[in-house]
Amino acid sequence: MSDGLRTLIALATTAAHRFYSDNNQNNATSLDNHLAKLVQLTNTLDSSARLSIHDRQLCELLRHCSLLLNGISTSAIIRSRLHLFLFNLGEDLQICGSIFESLKLSLREQLGPENLIDVLRLLQVLTYERNVVLGIWTNDLISFLLREVTCDDEPEWLPYCIAILCNLATRSKSACLRMRKSSSYKAFTHKLLKLLAHNSRTVVISSLVLIGFLEEKLRNTVFCSRNIPQTFRCIFNVLILGDHLMTRHIAVDLLKRLIIGDSAD
Repeated sequence: MSDGLRTLIALATTAAHRFYSDNNQNNATSLDNHLAKLVQLTNTLDSSARLSIHDRQLCELLRHCSLLLNGISTSAIIRSRLHLFLFNLGEDLQICGSIFESLKLSLREQLGPENLIDVLRLLQVLTYERNVVLGIWTNDLISFLLREVTCDDEPEWLPYCIAILCNLATRSKSACLRMRKSSSYKAFTHKLLKLLAHNSRTVVISSLVLIGFLEEKLRNTVFCSRNIPQTFRCIFNVLILGDHLMTRHIAVDLLKRLIIGDSAD
């Protein structure tokens, strides 16, 4: 760990302790500033050189992270900073449930699309991980995502919503069942067909995956022999032109499923 990073962790730890003891505006601003710098610095760490959670100062900061995330007085902005920092550590911290609470807080306090997208982007990455534990928060998250996808006015965070649903469907049969039992499921499947013509590659590839997992009749129609060449072209376009790494990951997973499925047949 560099001296600069160690110093910044120490400053953030002190700021977190002060805020936890007295959550006045000055302490909140100080903590927010230090966390913002810490998030920026840890975001540039090489993935093969993650921080050791056995460092004393870091352990102390992690303890305060837990206290602040469980505290009712912690603002949504500070929660988002804490989650981004924890995510940058690259450890198996199972923070999806806590991040979903930040999502609800962001909506309740109307913090705007930028904050909401930050939270959804985190959930997109974390729900892609195979070791993610789906807790009771998953049902509420699915309800929110389905509502956003099927609403008449398309939100700018639609790609993240559809990608998270894609991740959940891929990882869990119970998540698929929860989607099928939703009152908006019929509207959702109709929307999926329309989203295949969307201008976002993330939306298109995620919709293809969801169709494959959720709806047999729709799957047989979309993935019929006549459409398979077009499906492969779509996947390769995403792999070549995709703007986001997560979108490419989804495309690779779909490609593997199609190849394995064809081989099995």
